[in-house]
Amino acid sequence: MNQAVAVYRSSLVDPFLNLAIEDYLLRNRPLSERALLLYVNDPAVVIGRHQNPWIECNPELMAQEGVVLARRQSGGGTVYHDRGNLNFTLFSRREDYDQDANFDLVVEALRTLGVAAERSGRNDLVCGGYKISGSAFKHLRERSFHHGTVLVAADLARLSAVLKPAPAEIRSRGIASVRSTVANLIDLVPGGAGSPDAPAELMGRVADALIGAFLDRWGGAVGASVAGSRAAVHELDAAFVAAREQILARADEYRSWDWVYGKTPRFEETVRLGGGVARVYVENGCISGIELNGAREDRASAVWRERLLGAEYRPSLRTQRM
Repeated sequence: MNQAVAVYRSSLVDPFLNLAIEDYLLRNRPLSERALLLYVNDPAVVIGRHQNPWIECNPELMAQEGVVLARRQSGGGTVYHDRGNLNFTLFSRREDYDQDANFDLVVEALRTLGVAAERSGRNDLVCGGYKISGSAFKHLRERSFHHGTVLVAADLARLSAVLKPAPAEIRSRGIASVRSTVANLIDLVPGGAGSPDAPAELMGRVADALIGAFLDRWGGAVGASVAGSRAAVHELDAAFVAAREQILARADEYRSWDWVYGKTPRFEETVRLGGGVARVYVENGCISGIELNGAREDRASAVWRERLLGAEYRPSLRTQRM
């Protein structure tokens, strides 16, 4: 195998910067290089490219809890990130992309830790009926990546809370996630929760296992460490990002309301208003139309519609009255 391989490890925990780093590596690495990126984020909910955040999670509760909302460039379902979740990305030329091999790599890495993971019918890995990893994919004309999560010691109570959307009658053209019961590796790996330092130690072991499996498969160094392989290792830090305007610009785009909310596929919500209902239409994250069905048509309703038309959609409109 004459293909160059590389391992990238981000020391940053900003979800938007790490998504931007991922995009930068996808588009700017040497085309022939096969690579692995590892990173950890501060608390965040990351939705797929074509998803509706108000169906997938509870943005209002997240704001109270200090959990940011991010929209990634790949499809797939919604995932929760925090310091107990390890994220990986496997890059390759599109012609070399092998999704089955990528899943096998992660399964083998977890097997070395004593976790018997298997691929589910969806793009998840499960162990004992619990989801422990989810994946999504991105393809350009010549480049591809497969990225995913590994729940190591995440805050599952917070995960459950923020991924429970507020009650609403929404009809969306977006792609809804399939809900799964999740578990942490720390509760599955032999001896995983044995000491106060276990979460951090296990996170390191999982990262090393993924690197080892990556090198076994693609680096021509079966059973070897990074130092014993042909892989280049790149530690990505604030200086790396500061020197690359493309990353900073992309991170700003990912933080923007236009990307996070404005990219939401068109949807409509039925809002109960006294003796009738209003159907609210939302496009590009803003209210584009309101129909009153059975609600009173008067000056108050006209003012209500005038106030909301063109405004950014907010679930608080459900409690507004004409």
